[in-house]
Amino acid sequence: MACVTALYNVAVQVGTNRIVMAGSKFHYPMGRPDLPLAEEKEWRLKQARAALEILKKPVDDVTVFTQQDLFP
Repeated sequence: MACVTALYNVAVQVGTNRIVMAGSKFHYPMGRPDLPLAEEKEWRLKQARAALEILKKPVDDVTVFTQQDLFP
């Protein structure tokens, strides 16, 4: 299971083993309302694809992925 969130503790409490830290804005874990609509859609798509790639990675325990891990 993977969870895209800004709330690490909640993801751990629900038993997520892959946590994708979406930044500090818990209101918009998969959005960037500060961007123009077309750019935000592209940003969201990039985030979603990265989260899907994380599901392919084997993990043994709770593993946290940051934006730097996703987009080096």
